[in-house]
Amino acid sequence: MTQSSGHQKHLVLNEGCAATNGKKKNELVLHRGNIHVPCDGQLRLDIVKAHHDYLISGHPNWWMMELVTHNFWWPRMGNYMVDYVKGCDL
Repeated sequence: MTQSSGHQKHLVLNEGCAATNGKKKNELVLHRGNIHVPCDGQLRLDIVKAHHDYLISGHPNWWMMELVTHNFWWPRMGNYMVDYVKGCDL
């Protein structure tokens, strides 16, 4: 677990790290057309922060979730994003 800067909450960084079946395309693993984000907690956190913490793309939270799920996928990512936005102070 780690604490993200700017938010007073804990996220399980490696949740959903079981192996998945996907198709490789130019070294990217795709899951139903979306980029499969590997079991890298910091990378997942960086993706969510990039879509949430910057006012131009973040808020309302449902829009941030739509943007992330449009391009990326990892197991239980919806739960991960819900936990992230629960700590949002804005």
